Amino acid sequence: MLRRALFAFVVYVFGAIGLLYWSVAGFNAGAPSEDWALMIVLPAAWIISFWPMFGTLVMIRKIWSLQGLLERIGERIKADGVADANDLTELEDIGTRLAAKENGLPEFIVRPFVRKALARISGDRAAVQQTKTG
Repeated sequence: MLRRALFAFVVYVFGAIGLLYWSVAGFNAGAPSEDWALMIVLPAAWIISFWPMFGTLVMIRKIWSLQGLLERIGERIKADGVADANDLTELEDIGTRLAAKENGLPEFIVRPFVRKALARISGDRAAVQQTKTG
C-alpha cells in the first residue's frame, strides 16, 4: 500500500507542477483572455480534486478485496459444515480480525460485513434482516 501511495503522491506532484508550469507559461506568452479561465481553473481543480478521487478508488479496491475474503471464508465454513451458534460467534470474531488485518481497516467497519456474510451462509434470515436495518 505504501508503494501505491508513493506513486499517487508522485503523480500528484508532477501533475501539479506540470499544470502550474503550463499556466504560467501561457500567461507569460500572452495567451488570449478566452484561455485565462482554463489556465486558472485547471491547476486549481487538479490540486483540490485529486485526493478525493484517489481515496475513493482506494476504498473501492479495499471493499472488493474484503468481499472476496468474505466469500473465501464462506466457502470454508460451508466445507466445514459449521452450524453451531457458538462457532458462528467465534467465526465472526476471527473473520473480523482477519478481514481487518488483510485490508488495513478498523474492526468496527469490517464487523457488519462479516456478520452479514455469516448470516447469509448460515441461512439465518432474521440475522440478515437485522443487519439490513441496523
